[in-house]
Amino acid sequence: MGVFKKEKMYPPIPNLQAVIQNFIQYLNSDGWKTQYKVEGNKAVVQAQKGGILRDIIAADRALTFTFEQLPNGVKVTAGIGKWIQNL
Repeated sequence: MGVFKKEKMYPPIPNLQAVIQNFIQYLNSDGWKTQYKVEGNKAVVQAQKGGILRDIIAADRALTFTFEQLPNGVKVTAGIGKWIQNL
């Protein structure tokens, strides 16, 4: 993730997979194309908004969210990154 990056800590979450599923559903219901991968205590979610202008100008860019389960909570990092095919 490049220059546009924001990190925030949240209280511990017992089921990271369930939170990711709810987040994906929210994004999809708002018209975002999403993909995600969960491995152990980390998850990566990518989201792209469609449209003709967007497809021409920034087709390979996506909002990228990284969730990391830590002993003292969940660190969420949000930024703009490259859309990774078949994440």
